[in-house]
Amino acid sequence: MRRLALPALLLPLSACGGGAEMSGTALGIPFGDTRYVFFGGPFIAISNIEMDCEQLSFVRSNYEVGQAPTDDDTQLLQFGFTQTAEVSEGQKAIAVTASVSAAVVKVVDGAFDFAYADGGVLDVESVSEDEVEGNFEGVAFDDGSLNGTFKASWCRNLKDR
Repeated sequence: MRRLALPALLLPLSACGGGAEMSGTALGIPFGDTRYVFFGGPFIAISNIEMDCEQLSFVRSNYEVGQAPTDDDTQLLQFGFTQTAEVSEGQKAIAVTASVSAAVVKVVDGAFDFAYADGGVLDVESVSEDEVEGNFEGVAFDDGSLNGTFKASWCRNLKDR
């Protein structure tokens, strides 16, 4: 009986995603350590606030000014692989026109804002079927930059749109 109880207790923790240790600010948001880290398709998504995989269906490569992509309050750093359909290993430069882009998406009480990074480096160290690990450095936005390490869990709601 005890053997079955432990997996049952750990199951809710697996829904939280991986984890990230972050520092810095972007779009006026001070980012910190979080457990809400996911990947799927061409995206890695790191949420600064509690969010689960089911809530990430709004993530996309491009956002429109004035149209909030979700009704949920959101503070999200996302990386998008623009030349491949999936997250891939290796060190990549970040820019709007590069093979990897980064954006911060903020929705607060329906008010929406977003910003794209104009520099930085993403290093995806390992990719498996259900987990991605890596780090990022100097992900530069107009009002700050972000650095960190992450371990992301697979999320079926992150896919190319």
